[in-house]
Amino acid sequence: MRTDRKDDGIALVIVLSVLTMLLVIATPFLLQARKDRRGAVIAADHGRARAIAESAVDYAKLSLERTHQGLERAGGGAATPFWDDASELTVDAWPADWSALTGSDGTGYRYFGNPRGNLWSIDLRDEQALIDADSAPPFLWAALVGRGTLGRDVTPSDARIDVDDASGFSPDGGELIIDDEIVPYRKIEGGSFVGVSMRRNHAAGAWVLNRLALDLAVHNYKSSATQGLYRGMASPTSLKQVLGWSEQKFDEVQLADIMRPLTVHAQRLSPEGWLAPVRVIGTVDPQAFNPESGGQPVRVNNPDYFNAGTVVRLGSGTDWEYHVVTRVSARGADGVIYLLEPAGRVHAADTSVLQAEMRHPVNVNAASKDVLVMLLEGLEYNPNNSRTSNPNDRVSSEVAQQVAAVIERNRPVRGVRHLVGLLAVMHQVAAGTYEGPIDGVSDAEVSGGGRLVPLSPRMALAIVQNAINANHRALVNSTMPFAYASHDTFRIEAQASVNTQAGEERGRYRLRETFRTAPAEE
Repeated sequence: MRTDRKDDGIALVIVLSVLTMLLVIATPFLLQARKDRRGAVIAADHGRARAIAESAVDYAKLSLERTHQGLERAGGGAATPFWDDASELTVDAWPADWSALTGSDGTGYRYFGNPRGNLWSIDLRDEQALIDADSAPPFLWAALVGRGTLGRDVTPSDARIDVDDASGFSPDGGELIIDDEIVPYRKIEGGSFVGVSMRRNHAAGAWVLNRLALDLAVHNYKSSATQGLYRGMASPTSLKQVLGWSEQKFDEVQLADIMRPLTVHAQRLSPEGWLAPVRVIGTVDPQAFNPESGGQPVRVNNPDYFNAGTVVRLGSGTDWEYHVVTRVSARGADGVIYLLEPAGRVHAADTSVLQAEMRHPVNVNAASKDVLVMLLEGLEYNPNNSRTSNPNDRVSSEVAQQVAAVIERNRPVRGVRHLVGLLAVMHQVAAGTYEGPIDGVSDAEVSGGGRLVPLSPRMALAIVQNAINANHRALVNSTMPFAYASHDTFRIEAQASVNTQAGEERGRYRLRETFRTAPAEE
């Protein structure tokens, strides 16, 4: 049978047209199917990365559990319950002996360090190694937002004052704190404060603090969000609320800068957060408020746990009002505490009490050198409790840097006695009177082969007193007490990625968590 070539051509065109239409119709479905498959693979790899990151966090918690103070005191875990060394604050991502953690021989565990497979990392931070924003005093806040010292004596007739460092202060005016006086200024000009208005004389070398430091220190009871109550912050970003009520000029860029060394997750020695109540032995009358003498006088039977910048609560146990101390005047066993603002009502003697806020200690065995310097610089001890300070007895920036370096070189610092030994040897070496080791501390351990600047006994006493009780009345300037071990609260950041055999990343997950370790028995 003979076939017409023309018919064959038409049939071929029809077939090709049908195939083309099928291809056009099928292509979106094929592309979608391929996209769905790729999406499913990516989702699966993302899920795997998340599972690996979560496992890393669980592994870190398991690893840190052995350093818990309760477990150490009970005889388990590490053998140093009162101080921590670097190994106790480190999570080994690739332990040589898995059985130490798992109780098995470690066989069958996958290696999570292959760039052509799965990767993970752990970044650990001891929250006790930072400054807790809930209890930092104004002097410490001023290290972040601005402080300097007077370059010369000033009197109420002066309209301009010179300082050694005006960085951090608002150039467009604000308020200063000099000794216990709040001094307004109009602007900063050439590193000097212009348009100041003072009531008292102030000596050269006196500290000049940014008033913003005081507002940050009292934020927990001054903010409108607290409604007159004392409330701790949920995170350092809660400081943004200061922008809403403080009259000092401040912006979020500055806030981001000062938050780096801060936390709100450190632990105190008492969950209540307040030191033991001190009995008020004289009627507290708002009519007695006098800013010239320091503010609102409150006479107590023991002033040893109050100094300038201490946040206190005053009341009879149920009706507290909150204040900040400007200065303390000791009178034998008792003394007078002066508050910045007048009392809200009359408080009867003997039935009212005054309590100091307990400051969060900082773990000097884990703190950065910058944090250590902030804790040390400016500390000053004056047993006579004068309203004015003596720059010669003050821990200078150079001394603070030196002591911080000695602490870093001699970690773990095993407690107050070890700290005293380090400071005593530093003093003797700098003075050329070193005769031998003190409490096991030698000259080589403190000098590091370099020259030491003089450390006076009064400076050393200020450091030790601040380390033990940062609220002590003899401290003209104070920061935070010292701890020598973690209080078992950590922030961990775990990252994990899932890669192809070619090294291409297919999934990534980052997990950040703040947690407090506790043995299973607890």
